Amino acid sequence: MYDILNSQQIHSFITDGFVRIDNAFSSDIAAEARSILWKDIPANPNDRHSRSYGWGCIRRSHL
Repeated sequence: MYDILNSQQIHSFITDGFVRIDNAFSSDIAAEARSILWKDIPANPNDRHSRSYGWGCIRRSHL
């Protein structure tokens, strides 16, 4: 079996609840996922004040 995550990524997942995996998919798929996300949450991606539901911590670079 191949090691998928290194020890730092595993630790990050345990402590933070998520792990960042660079280049997991194309930028086109990322843009489509962002579009779906913003349609499904009660916030506007262009209005920082609308992100009062805890979504303000998500930055475009994380998606």
